[in-house]
Amino acid sequence: MKTIEEQMKFLAQYAGGTVDLALLDDKDTEEILPSLMKALQEQANAIGYDGFKGDADSYPQMVWVMIYNSIVKETVLAWIDNNCPQAWFRLMYAPKEEQLAAMNKSKLKPC
Repeated sequence: MKTIEEQMKFLAQYAGGTVDLALLDDKDTEEILPSLMKALQEQANAIGYDGFKGDADSYPQMVWVMIYNSIVKETVLAWIDNNCPQAWFRLMYAPKEEQLAAMNKSKLKPC
């Protein structure tokens, strides 16, 4: 059983589960977690939902994909920009448009 907080921490540390190694250490993630939980509650309030409670595994995976894309990426990116703006993994949390612009500027091309 995984708590909502543990799931949010996982999404932040592992870029939504797209990488196998944590991009943020536990200390950094604990610093970000209050902002993540506040944003999650604000989103729940905005859609008239009574909030996320209980076991994270009781929610469909698609819910966590949407939460990652709408809350976690933006919150983590703001933290990165304030604390380590030159982090090599910054683009993992950037909006798709910024990722594509960076790819177009580099010699790397998307598949």
